[in-house]
Amino acid sequence: MKKVTEREVGRICRLIQDYIYENEKIVLGVSGGIDSDVVARLCVKALSPDRVHLFFVVQEGVPEKRCSTVRELADELECELSIIDLQKMNIELVHKMHRGDMKNLNMDSFMDAHRAKCALRVAIYSLYNENDFIFCSTTNRTELETGACMLWGDMLGHIRPIAHLYKTQVYELARLVGTKENVLSQAPSADFWEGEDDMDDLSYMLLNRKQVTGYRRFSSQEMKEAEKIKEQISGKSIDVALEAYSVGKNIKEIEDISGLRKEIVEALGCLIKAAKETRARKILVKLEPID
Repeated sequence: MKKVTEREVGRICRLIQDYIYENEKIVLGVSGGIDSDVVARLCVKALSPDRVHLFFVVQEGVPEKRCSTVRELADELECELSIIDLQKMNIELVHKMHRGDMKNLNMDSFMDAHRAKCALRVAIYSLYNENDFIFCSTTNRTELETGACMLWGDMLGHIRPIAHLYKTQVYELARLVGTKENVLSQAPSADFWEGEDDMDDLSYMLLNRKQVTGYRRFSSQEMKEAEKIKEQISGKSIDVALEAYSVGKNIKEIEDISGLRKEIVEALGCLIKAAKETRARKILVKLEPID
C-alpha cells in the first residue's frame, strides 16, 4: 500500500479548489472522528476558513466528548460550526414510516432506527445545498469497497476528497494535516449506538457475507461467531486485503499478504462484490429527448 505524503495533501487541495467556484462555500458534517476531521482540515487548507461551514448533529449514542472535540476543531480552524439537535427524530421518523407502510417496513428492525440517523443528516445537507452550499462527503475507500456506507446516506456528496484512500492511508494523511492525538487514538465508529466501533460492524457484515439489511436477525450463536471474527481482523489487515483484491490477487495470496484466514478473505470478497454492484448502478437515468 502506497504511503501518503505531502504530495497527496496538495493533490487533494487542488481537487477541492478546481471543483469549488470562487463564490461558493463547502458544508460538511463533522463527527469528532478522523475522516471528517481530515476532510475539514483539507477544505480549509484548500480554500479558507470563511468558505467552510461545519455542522455537528446531536443524536442518541453519540458520546458527549464528540461535541467538545468538534468545537475544538472549529476553533482551531476558525470555521463556523452549527450544533443541530436531532435527538429521537430518527425513532419518530421510523415510527411514522411504519404507520404509512406496515408491509415493507419492519418496526422490530434493529438497524433501521440507527440508519435513520444517517438519513436525517443527509436531509441537513439537502437544505444547505438549497442555500448554495456544496456538499462535501467524508467517505473513504475502505467504506466504499466493503459497502460500510449508505447509498442514499453518507455515500452522497458533490465531492469526495478521501474516497480514493483506504482508512489506513487516512490515518497517515491525518498526521500530515495536523489531526490531534485524541482523534487519532479513538476507535473509528459511526456512533449509531454507544460503544459501537467499525470492527464490530464489519465482523457482522463478514459473517453475513453481504451488507446487513434491516430484516436480518442474528442468533446468539451467530453473535459469538461475529465476536470471533472481530478478534481476528484489524483495520490494517482489512485494508491490505482490499488492496490485494483490487490488483487481482488470488485467495491464497491475499491470505498470505493480510494474515487473514481463508474464510474471512472469501467473505470479504463477497462484500466487495455486493458493494460494487451497488456502486455500479447508475443514478439520474433518463431517456434522450424525443427525435
